[in-house]
Amino acid sequence: MIQLDNFKSWRNISKETKEKFLKNSTYMEYTKGTVIYLESEQNPLIYLISSGYIVLSKTSIEGKEKYLYYLSTGDFINQCAIDGKLTATTAKVVSDASLISIDKDILLKLMKEDFELNLLILTSLTHIIRRSQRQILNLGIYNTSQRIASRLWKLSRDYGKKIDDYTLIDAPINQTDLSNMVGASRETVNRFLKELENKGIVILKGHSIIIIDRDRLLDYIN
Repeated sequence: MIQLDNFKSWRNISKETKEKFLKNSTYMEYTKGTVIYLESEQNPLIYLISSGYIVLSKTSIEGKEKYLYYLSTGDFINQCAIDGKLTATTAKVVSDASLISIDKDILLKLMKEDFELNLLILTSLTHIIRRSQRQILNLGIYNTSQRIASRLWKLSRDYGKKIDDYTLIDAPINQTDLSNMVGASRETVNRFLKELENKGIVILKGHSIIIIDRDRLLDYIN
């Protein structure tokens, strides 16, 4: 029960539903680099991230992998399994992670019994839809610099860890990952990050990115 009570989003779910969920689920630990499932395969399981980070990606016709979202503790993945069709993305572990998996039919039954669980799953899907809409908007109207700045700002919002007056992006994301996420070359991303560093907006420390001034970063987007 402690596993689920630790997730803020589960606090309105009844004790009975939590017990049924855990009784019918499987807890697994995965090492960095493990592929949980591949795009376009049959997988009836829906996963709740207990710890760590997962990246969802899609592969283009040319075979290029495009990172879509980073997800972490408390997030669901593979909710699309609800309709019984093939997986929409590939899910890969980017830092050691633990996941709780449950069969879609069992989850659907629990959702019918508990409206709050139903609302939780719907909210998780809404979150993905909103992120997808923002990505489409970014690709449609933003230039490369704006896309990088926008992604940095959102990463600092979603995974930011305060260090004095600065914000560390506390997620296993390097410059190659960032270039994949914004659809630009690593060289372009590196050049823009150096520009931001020279202007005192970010600090590059090893593989870490520290945001000094989020407001000035926002100016690049606008």
